[in-house]
Amino acid sequence: MSNNKRNKDSKAHLQQKLKISEEKYRLIFENANDLIKVLNNKFEYEDLNEKVHKQILGFSKKELLQESPLTLVHPDERKRSAILLGQILRKGKGSYQTRFKHKNGSYKWLEISAQNFVDNAGNKKIITIARDISDRKTNEQKLKESEEKLKEQNKELGRLNDLKNEFLRRASHELKTPLVAIKGNADLILNLNYENLKPEVVKMIDSIQRGCERIEDIIHKLIESSKLETSKIELVTSKGDISMLIKSCVDELQTLAKMKFLKIDMDLKNTKIIEYNKDQIREVISNLLHNAINYSYPGGEILIKLEADVEKINISIKDNGIGFIEDEKNTIFQKFGKINRTTQRFEVISEGSGLGLYISKKIIDLHGGEIWLESEGRNKGSTFYFSLPII
Repeated sequence: MSNNKRNKDSKAHLQQKLKISEEKYRLIFENANDLIKVLNNKFEYEDLNEKVHKQILGFSKKELLQESPLTLVHPDERKRSAILLGQILRKGKGSYQTRFKHKNGSYKWLEISAQNFVDNAGNKKIITIARDISDRKTNEQKLKESEEKLKEQNKELGRLNDLKNEFLRRASHELKTPLVAIKGNADLILNLNYENLKPEVVKMIDSIQRGCERIEDIIHKLIESSKLETSKIELVTSKGDISMLIKSCVDELQTLAKMKFLKIDMDLKNTKIIEYNKDQIREVISNLLHNAINYSYPGGEILIKLEADVEKINISIKDNGIGFIEDEKNTIFQKFGKINRTTQRFEVISEGSGLGLYISKKIIDLHGGEIWLESEGRNKGSTFYFSLPII
């Protein structure tokens, strides 16, 4: 076979392969779901897949070929797009997001990946693949607006919370003045005229005194909770034997327990010397123990147990009283989380403020510990636990 014949056959074979490749390329090009464009080194359209462009941007291929791609880019992003395309033409590839004009005058957000190449004639060109991300951008904008709105709402809630705390602080202090006068005068009347007063009058004055003490306790808790909320209480700790503090709290409340014929047992053999704020932890233990006494049935038992390991101590106060249902467990440590505690056996009346457990949790959180509750249900008792780290 002559060389001319072989050359002709080889050329024909090459042309056939190029034709097949072109057909495959065109098939992919026309049926892709993304916008595909070929730009020359002047950033003019040379080719594009019409079907997707018509669907997403509304323009026909003929209309787009008469326009420069940069004239369809949003004016705010036109200069940046030209710079990026120039860099891609020189360096190889890149990606960016921009707004592209729709035929109806609106703009679509496109995410564009581009790469340069050299055609058969040696001309440098760019092929771009763009995806419509308008929905994503809209959602991102909505999310951003929602976040900004949420920040403003949180800021306003913080301001209102500060106002509320300031009001409670001032109101609490203002209540103290008349309360001191009421309690002082009641004490004076009782001390100076006790022998001359009828029993029913003494009972009424005693009721006034107990009412004053209850109001004093509520005022104290309001001030304490406001300070804890605004982080105005500093954690000042010292080393101490916490078992001694527990015994002291039990001694203070033994009279109240005996009035209900309650037995208080203590298991404190695992005691530890730890760093803690004595006054604050005393308040926690007293709150939990006072609740256990209030909500236990006469003749019941209360067990206070102290356990320790290398990292922390756990203190539990267990009673066999009213207990808690699941819904109550979710609210008991919240501010004013007081719940209606009634049973079929009898009603236990509590005059608490709904702040004791809330303050207790804040104090334990301040110490870096945890506080929690376990109860199997109504009339099955409950156990309150709190832990403190061993520093």
